[in-house]
Amino acid sequence: MNSKPNKVALFIPSLRGGGAERVTVDLANWLSDSGIVVDLIVCEAVGAYLNEVNSRVRLLNIGERHVRRAIPYLIRYLRTNQPDTILSVQSHANITMIISRFLSLTKTPVVVSERNSTVLVDHGKFRFLKNWLKKLCYRNADRVVAVSEELSFDLIRKLKLNPSRVLTIYNPVNVSYISHKANEKISHPWINRCDTKIILSVGRLELQKDFALLIDAIKHLKPELRCKLLILGEGRLRDELQTKISINKLADTIELVGFKDNPFPWFAAADLFVLSSKHEGMPNALLQAIALGVPVVSTDCKTGPKEILEDGKWGLLSPVGCRDSLAKNIHTALTETSSIDLTQRARDFDHNQIFKRYLCALSSVMR
Repeated sequence: MNSKPNKVALFIPSLRGGGAERVTVDLANWLSDSGIVVDLIVCEAVGAYLNEVNSRVRLLNIGERHVRRAIPYLIRYLRTNQPDTILSVQSHANITMIISRFLSLTKTPVVVSERNSTVLVDHGKFRFLKNWLKKLCYRNADRVVAVSEELSFDLIRKLKLNPSRVLTIYNPVNVSYISHKANEKISHPWINRCDTKIILSVGRLELQKDFALLIDAIKHLKPELRCKLLILGEGRLRDELQTKISINKLADTIELVGFKDNPFPWFAAADLFVLSSKHEGMPNALLQAIALGVPVVSTDCKTGPKEILEDGKWGLLSPVGCRDSLAKNIHTALTETSSIDLTQRARDFDHNQIFKRYLCALSSVMR
């Protein structure tokens, strides 16, 4: 491995609540704790994780809502600051960073992190141009990091990337941190009732997470199960999902709790965690659930759940979009006892080992 970099830059659009943002902040803090000078560049200095950035990390706010408008700033940054290497996170940020590096006429190595299974845009305006641009930019990255093996394969196949430049690094889990944060007291009338099973789901209220499917599945569970569903997160579909809950007369069974800075006490209070997504990259919420030993049910979506659960060894998998299978697996998970120690699987995603792999990837591209 090449020598450790002295200075690293990380680029992500914002620090709004999400898996990519969570991992990026944790990585920035870990690198700075390792003695590396870290610049964390954001288009907008907003989001739930803003206050969790280590004081030793220099937070640089571009002040632009649209990522493409960050290009002039990034060109100046590359010419002036000359970091040893840069890691960009999320597709639009990755494309912007590669273009900025080209226009800056610098040779700063760029590692891009792809976090979602939708490698190519399959609909919408200018999709051919967007896909061509992504192929071109990713081929010019010094390294492409994917968060699952299946995603790595898709990137190589769909973008025609050199396999030697694609690396799989799973999302990390800091078990001790999560366990500590899970001890925080929370108050909700449904929690800690001996006659009620708590089902938890966490994520942005967007189509990708398919909470509408989960609501339908809960509706078709047998009443004698006496279960309640709590959904943590915010998003554009809040009103639509709330209307669906009301129309189906499920207000006493399902609640949209909203975003929580510390979701871990809610995990700890749950009898079951459910992921109903249409697609993922490597779902952090699923990893966090198993880190706290919470039984899990997930859709077998691309990509991540099958790898995390090792084809169903650690939790039940349902076909994407299949209400009946999801309802059946939820019923099974709530009624059948299991002696599986899920925290054993969580150790395979230990944050120190994962972040060392990121450091190795950043070091390997240094010139």
